[in-house]
Amino acid sequence: MQFVKNKIQNPKVKVRGITLSSLAAGIRYKDRHDICLIKIEGPSNSIVRFTSNRFPAAPIIVSKKHLNKKEPKYLLINAGNANAATGQKGIKDVINICGEISKLTGCEKEDVVMFSTGVIGELLPTNKIISCLPKLIETNIQSGWSEAAKAIMTTDTFPKMSVREFELGRKKYSLAGICKGSGMIQPKMATMLAFVATDLPLSKKALEVISESALSDSFNKITVDGETSTNDSFVLISTNTENTSLLDIDDPSFSLVKSLISECCQDLALNIVEDGEGASKLVNVRVNGADSYNEAKMIASSIANSLLVKTAIFAEDPNWGRIFSAVGASGAENIKQDNIDIFIGDTKICHRGRAVEDLDELEVIATMRLHKFNILIELNIGSCFAETWTCDLSYDYIKINAEYRS
Repeated sequence: MQFVKNKIQNPKVKVRGITLSSLAAGIRYKDRHDICLIKIEGPSNSIVRFTSNRFPAAPIIVSKKHLNKKEPKYLLINAGNANAATGQKGIKDVINICGEISKLTGCEKEDVVMFSTGVIGELLPTNKIISCLPKLIETNIQSGWSEAAKAIMTTDTFPKMSVREFELGRKKYSLAGICKGSGMIQPKMATMLAFVATDLPLSKKALEVISESALSDSFNKITVDGETSTNDSFVLISTNTENTSLLDIDDPSFSLVKSLISECCQDLALNIVEDGEGASKLVNVRVNGADSYNEAKMIASSIANSLLVKTAIFAEDPNWGRIFSAVGASGAENIKQDNIDIFIGDTKICHRGRAVEDLDELEVIATMRLHKFNILIELNIGSCFAETWTCDLSYDYIKINAEYRS
């Protein structure tokens, strides 16, 4: 799996039919961009997935209604304020902002969808946002991806972007994705905002299939702290500026396109874990030999979200008993203690549910000192497997979240 840290590849990439603009609205942060507008020009198809949190934020409530009526033409994103738990006033603020974009551009109000990230429980500074809209609309450019990646950050320490340029049928296409996320991250579509677009014309059905696969292989298999936010959103856009025929799921090239978009999402998801609040380690937890995929996933998630495992990773302590306990506490039923093997890196530390005799812990510690390493669980029951990417839990995680509102 490709991993790119703190690196924006080809920041001037252009996706035909997409323009972006970013600027500083002063919502929460000083001297940085914190609002972004993505404009979709011409024919397009989009898929939008939202948080599974039962208390979705105001922009999600409004955007769902708009998406039921229209394909989006404008995506407005703000950082620093989640506009969650703000009642009818928060919903009215979103409606007013969408209405203002409608007036300024001549589009329908339902053509606009809004995404917010930041502090929960505070009203949006609506006047600040509305006053920025004329300039935001005026300055849209095709190569604004890297600026947008920076504008949507909250506690992120670096912007997250992944791009690909490819050929299909002798035509050149682009694929670009940006996301934000650092804390409140776990599977069930981790706490993040992600926007991925390609100028390869794809059918709605193709986008639906690709989005399910891409999310499963990326944002739904990462965790930082086991939290799921009120604002999580994922958008996948396909433009069709030349109004040509759409690539569908029965096209011979469909598998290639699906893998390209999935790889883009994986890059973004791994960057989120890499940038986990206070994180110093990136760990792939893999469970092999399960009776079913669901049980493998349950066990991988139990290990990846275990506070005791995550603090042991931070301490570079090969305390395999914490991993062993997390397997047993996962809720998986078709497992046997006497079958379980555990590896850290290439070193087996647990054999058939017991400590490995004459284990050289220094070898394991050397692996755990690496920035990236693997934890492997062999259940030796069946043939199914699952993976989850996680990070350590450090002193800085507490510091960052204790100071976030101050």
